[in-house]
Amino acid sequence: MADAVAYAHRRLVVHRDLKPSNILVTDDGQVRLLDFGIARLLDADGAPAAEHTLAAPAFTVNYASPEQLQGRPLSTATDIYSLGVVAHELLGGTRPFDHLPERGVARVQAILAADLAPPSHRRPDAAAAAARACTPAALQRALRGDLDAILLRALAREPEQRYPSAEALADDLARWRDGRPVLAQRPRAGYLLRKFVRRHRLAVGASAAAALALVVTTGVAVVQSQQAREQAQRAQASRDFLINLFERADPDLRGGRHATVRELLEPAEREAERLLPEQRREVLATLANLWERIGDKQRAAQVQAQLSAGLAAQPRADPGALAQSRMSEARLALLMGQTGAAERLLREVEQEVPRSKWPKHVQAYAETQAGHAALLRDEWAQAETRLKSAAALAQSAGDAAVEAHALSVLQRAQVALRRPEDALATQRTLAALLEESRLLQSRQRQEVLWHMATTLYAIGRFAEGWPLAQRLAAELDQRYAAAPRPELQQRRIWLRYSVKLGQVDAAVAWLRAHELSSSQLAAYEPVYPTFELIEWHRTSARVWAAAGDVARAERELDRARQQVARLSPAQQAEWGPAIAVTAAHVALWLGRSAQALALLEPLDRQTSLDPDLRPYVAWAGGVALARLQRPREAVAWLRRAEDGFAVFGDPAPPDAAFVHLNLALLALIDEPAEPAEVQRWVRSAARVLPATMGPEHPTARLAKSLEAALSAADTTSPGRFAASLRHVAGAQSRQFTF
Repeated sequence: MADAVAYAHRRLVVHRDLKPSNILVTDDGQVRLLDFGIARLLDADGAPAAEHTLAAPAFTVNYASPEQLQGRPLSTATDIYSLGVVAHELLGGTRPFDHLPERGVARVQAILAADLAPPSHRRPDAAAAAARACTPAALQRALRGDLDAILLRALAREPEQRYPSAEALADDLARWRDGRPVLAQRPRAGYLLRKFVRRHRLAVGASAAAALALVVTTGVAVVQSQQAREQAQRAQASRDFLINLFERADPDLRGGRHATVRELLEPAEREAERLLPEQRREVLATLANLWERIGDKQRAAQVQAQLSAGLAAQPRADPGALAQSRMSEARLALLMGQTGAAERLLREVEQEVPRSKWPKHVQAYAETQAGHAALLRDEWAQAETRLKSAAALAQSAGDAAVEAHALSVLQRAQVALRRPEDALATQRTLAALLEESRLLQSRQRQEVLWHMATTLYAIGRFAEGWPLAQRLAAELDQRYAAAPRPELQQRRIWLRYSVKLGQVDAAVAWLRAHELSSSQLAAYEPVYPTFELIEWHRTSARVWAAAGDVARAERELDRARQQVARLSPAQQAEWGPAIAVTAAHVALWLGRSAQALALLEPLDRQTSLDPDLRPYVAWAGGVALARLQRPREAVAWLRRAEDGFAVFGDPAPPDAAFVHLNLALLALIDEPAEPAEVQRWVRSAARVLPATMGPEHPTARLAKSLEAALSAADTTSPGRFAASLRHVAGAQSRQFTF
C-alpha cells in the first residue's frame, strides 16, 4: 500500500481518503488503490495546486489526519497518517481511537484531544488475535518495540514528525520484516546488536569463537549480548513451562484420570522457585493469571506478591511494571473483600515508585483501584471522583479495559449516592464501549455485563436489566460449559432477576444441573470470600423456595448460617439480620406466614438494625400479617415500610411501589382507607411497576387495572370506594407481594 501511495505522490497526487474500502488486494497479492474522487494535485514543491481548494471537509473521520479534521493545509504527510491508521488496524485489529465512545461531530474533537497510546498497550480482542493466528498476549508482544515505534511515527500529530515520505514508511516496514534495525527506533548499541544476532542466529551459533571475539572487542556489546541471552532464556523458560504443563496433563500418569487444573499449577509453582530471576518472573506472571482465571484469587494474589517482590529486588526495575504488579495485588485484594490490604498496597506502591514515573495507563489503573477501595469503605463521593478521573485517564491512554472497569464501578458509586439518573448516563457510555467488542476480551465483557445488570437491579429497572442478565448467563454457559462454577458472583445476578421476575424454571433447571455437594462447597471456600458464599446460598434459597422445594431451600439457608458463624462477632451482627430476612422470604414463598412473622418481629424491635434493612423487614412483616388476615396490623407495618423507603429520597426505590400496591389491596378488602390515599397508592404502583417489572408482569397488570377503574369509582365513602374497585382486583386481591 505504501508503495502504491508513493507512486501517486511521485506524480504529485495526494489521495486524502485512504481506508480499507478503497484498497483492493487481488488474488495474486497485488494492491490497487481505488476511489481518487477527492484526491488533489500538488504543485512541484508539494503544496496544493492553486486551482484546487482543500478546505471542503471531505474525509472519513476514523482515517483522517489531524490536519484534515482541523481544516489545515494538506500534504503528502496526510496520506502517511492514513496509512498508519490502516497499518494499525491490520496489525492489531483496531484503529487508534476506536476506544472513544463519541460519535458524529463530537468524535472529531474527541480524536483531536486524545493521546495516542502505543498499540501494544491495548489488549487485543481474542477474535482479532485468532484471525492473526495467535493469542491476545502474543499479539501484544509482537507489536511491542519496533512496530509500536513505526506506527507512532506514522501517526504523529504534527506532519513534520511523521515519515518524510511513503517510501520511508515502506522501507521501515521492510526493515522490520527482514529483522533489520528500523529508523523509527533510536540507534542504541544494544538494539543494533540484538538485531544483528537475530538476523544471523545460525551463523552466530556456528561461529561462537568469532562471536566471542566480537564481544570482547566491543565493550558495550558485553552488556547487550547478556540482555539478549536473558531474553532468550526467559522465552525458553516460558516455552518449557507450557510444555511441562501439558506433559503433566497426560492421563496415563494418573491411571487414565484427567488432571485438574490445580494439580497442574501447584507443581509448576514449586518448579518456578528453581528458575533464574528473569525466567521466574515470566513464569510467575503466567501462573498468577492462570490462578485467577480458575477462580482462586487467594492463590493468584500470593503468586502476584512473589512477582512484585522479584521486580522490587531487581537493580534496574521497570517502575511501570512494578507499579502495575503491585496494583494487580491491590485489585485481587479488593475482589476478596480485603479493603485494608488493598489500600496498604496502594500506599506502598507510591513509596516504591513515584507516580510521576508511571505510564498514563498505569495511573488510570491506580485511580480505578483507589476508587473501588473508597466505594467499599462507603466513601461514595470520593469513589466517584477517583473513578471519573480513572475513566478519563484510561480513555486518553487508549486502554479500553481499564476504562470499562472504572465506568463499571462508577455506576455503583452513583447508585450508592442515590443518583440513579447519573448511573444510567454512565451506563449508556459503558454500553457504547461494550458494543466495541473488539476492545474487550470475553472476561472483561462479562464483567461489564455483570456491573450493568447489577446497577439496573439496584435501581429497580428489572425489565431493562433482565436481557443483560440473560446475555451474561449465556456467555457464562458458553465459557464454562464443563466447569460452570468459577464465577458465582456473576451467575448470582441472573438468579436474582429470575426470582424477581418470576422466571424461575430456567434458574431451577440450572441449579439442579450444577448442585454443590458438601465436598464441592469445601473446595470453593478458599477460593471465594465468605460473604460471597453467603450471598450465593441466600440467592439459591430464594430460587428453591420460589419453586416450592422446601428441603433444598432450607439446606441453602443452613449453609448460609454456617458461613455466618465463621465470621467475627461484629460481622455476625451485620449478616445475621440479613439471613433472617431471607429466611422470612423463604417462609412466605413456602406459605408459612406465621413462621415468617416469628423471624421478623424480633428484627422489628431491634434498635440497632441497619436503617437500609428496616423497610424491608416492615414490608415482609406486613405481607405476613396480611396473609394471616390481621389487616390492621399489616397496614401499620406497611406504613412503616413506606416511611422507611421515603427516607431514600426522590425517586424512592421501586420496592416502595410494591408496598403501595399491598396497602391498596388491603384497603379494598379488609381495612378501608381514605379514597385520596388509595388513589395515591394505586397511581404510584401503576406508574412504577410496569416500567420496572415490565407491562406483562402480573403486579403491573393489576396496578394498571386498578388505575383504569379509578375514574369510575364512587369516592363518597371509603367503603363504597373500595367496593367499586374490588371487582377489578378479583382473585388477585389477596396476592400480597414482596
